Amino acid sequence: MSKTILDLDDMLTRVPVGPVREYIREAIACYHGGALRAAIVTTWTAVVFDIIDKIRALDLAGDANAKKHLQKLETIRADNDVMGSMQMERDILGIAHTEFEFLTHQEHLDLERLREDRHRCAHPSMDQLGEAYQPPPELVRYHLRTAITALLTRPPTQGKAAFSRLVGEIQSPLFPTNVDGALRVLRAGPLQHPREALLRSFIVASFKAVLLEPDTKIDSETKARVITALCAVRVMHPEVSRIIFATTLTDVSRNIPGESLSRVLKVLTKIPDLWHAVPQDVLTKLSSLVQSAAGDAVADVVPDSAQGPGLEEVTKARTAVLTKDEITKVIARHRKAALVYPPLVDRAIELFLISASWENTNAIVSGAIRPLLPALTRSHIELILKAAIDNTEVRFAWATPILLQEIRDSGVVEPSLFDELIDSSGLAAVFELSEKAPQTPASTEKKASPLVVGTRVRHKIFGVGVIQEVMGTGRDEKVFIEFEVPAHGKKAIKSAYTTLVAVTDDA
Repeated sequence: MSKTILDLDDMLTRVPVGPVREYIREAIACYHGGALRAAIVTTWTAVVFDIIDKIRALDLAGDANAKKHLQKLETIRADNDVMGSMQMERDILGIAHTEFEFLTHQEHLDLERLREDRHRCAHPSMDQLGEAYQPPPELVRYHLRTAITALLTRPPTQGKAAFSRLVGEIQSPLFPTNVDGALRVLRAGPLQHPREALLRSFIVASFKAVLLEPDTKIDSETKARVITALCAVRVMHPEVSRIIFATTLTDVSRNIPGESLSRVLKVLTKIPDLWHAVPQDVLTKLSSLVQSAAGDAVADVVPDSAQGPGLEEVTKARTAVLTKDEITKVIARHRKAALVYPPLVDRAIELFLISASWENTNAIVSGAIRPLLPALTRSHIELILKAAIDNTEVRFAWATPILLQEIRDSGVVEPSLFDELIDSSGLAAVFELSEKAPQTPASTEKKASPLVVGTRVRHKIFGVGVIQEVMGTGRDEKVFIEFEVPAHGKKAIKSAYTTLVAVTDDA
C-alpha cells in the first residue's frame, strides 16, 4: 500500500467519532477501491454534515447566529422544501467562511472546487454527451485531504470565535498554571488542529499581552497563565510555532519600554530555546538593565539573566555585590533558580562571613542561608564554621547554632563528617548540637523550669542574666534575657538549642 493511502488512513483517525467520520471513512474506502466519483460525492456529503454539526455545537454554546441558521434548516426539513434544501447546500460554504470563519479564503475556494466536482460526478446532465466524468486519482486525493485538514478535524470554532474562546479560557483563574494541565485544556479546543492564521494570532496576542500590556490592565497571575499557555503551544505545535515564536519575540521585544524589559526574562526562563531570537540591541539593553538594577528591581533580573548568551558575566558581577536585602528578595522570588546558581550561594556565604552585627547575622541566616541549605557544599560549610570562629557577630548570634544544627540534620554532608569538622574547628565546646534536632524545648534538668519572667539564668557564653520576656512554645520558644555583662546587653535566645540553668541569688 502506498504512503499516500496510509496518510489518508492516518488522517481519518483525527476526525472525531460520529456520522461525519463514517462518511469520510466511506469516501476513503471508495478511493482505495477505485470508485473515484463515489469518493467525491461522499466527501462533499461529509463536508456538509460537518458544517451543520459545527453550527449546532455553536448553538448549544449560545451563539445567536447559529441558532438562526438551525431554525431555518429545521423549517426546510419540516416543509420538505426541496428548493430550500438545494439553496442551503449552495450557501453552506459561504456561511462557514464569512459568518462563522470555519474556513480561510483559500480553503473556501478549495472546497468550492470540491462542490463543483461533486455536481459533475452526481448529475449526468453535467457530463458531455456519451462521456462519463472520470476524476483523476490525484484530484480525488486532494479533495479528501482538503476536506479533512481544512474542516473535519477542526473544532467548531475558528477565526474570531476561536480566538475569543482561547482568550476567555486563559483569563479564567481556573486555567491551569502548569504545562501538563494547560495541554489538557488546549487540546480540547481550537488549538488542537488550528489553522496557521489562528495559531499565529494567538501567539502574537499572547506575546503582546505578556511583554507590552501594563500590569494595571493584565495582572501578574494572568500573565503567568499566558506564558504557561505559550509553553503548551510549543509542545503541541513545535515546528510551526518555532518560527512564529522567534519572529514575534524579535518584533515585540524592540517595542518594550526600558522599565519593563525584565518581562523578556520571564518569558525566556520558561521558553529558553528562544534566546537565539532576542535581537542584539535588546541584549545590550538587558545587559545595562542587569548592571543598573537595584533594590526590588534586582529580583526581576537575577538569576534569570544568567541563562542568556552574553549576559552570564554581567549577571555574575551584579550577583557578587548584592546586599543582604537584595539577595533575600532574589531568593524569595527565585528559590529554585537560586539553588542551581552557584554565584548566588557564594554571595550568601560571603555576606555571612562579613556580618557586622548579630541582627544582621540572624537576617542572613533566615533569608539567605537556610533557603539555600540543599545547595551548600563542604567548602561552604567550612566557611560557615570559619565565620563562627573568627567573627563574634556570627558566633554569638542566636541563629548560628540553629543553622549548624540544621546543616547537621539535613544530611548535606555526612553527620559524622560534620561532627569531625565541628570538633576540628574547636566549636564543639561552644555549640551544643544534638544528634537529632530537638522537637521540644530542652529538658527541665538543663534549664530553668519553668522559664518565667524574672528568673535569673546562666548562659555558657554570655554569663548570667535575667529573663525579661518569653515568646513562643516548643522548638520555637524564644527567651529575651538582659545579661549582666554590659557588652552582651539584651539577647533573644532560642531555648531549644541552648542550656539555661537557673541561678540562685547566692550562686
